[in-house]
Amino acid sequence: MKTVSLDTAGGYGDDDKYAEMMADFLCVNKTLEILLLNYFDCTDEGAKAFAASLKKNKTLQVLSLTQNSIGDDGAKALYRDCIYPKTKLEMKVSSC
Repeated sequence: MKTVSLDTAGGYGDDDKYAEMMADFLCVNKTLEILLLNYFDCTDEGAKAFAASLKKNKTLQVLSLTQNSIGDDGAKALYRDCIYPKTKLEMKVSSC
């Protein structure tokens, strides 16, 4: 599997539990290239979990987190840990 899309208009909840589960999945996954998590109710904590996991994941090329509730702290973590050192990763982040 190279693409996973879990876009949802209703969200999975605002506690970042699912974002953290997906981040854990990225730590061990070796084939996923595109992960679309738009409207996923991800906050700064979820973004920080993704940032930590993407340090270990070398295959993901696109991560879309548009229309989530990621603030400055989460965006900084994603940039610092993922985009800047791993320039091949395309990241889409915006909040509603």
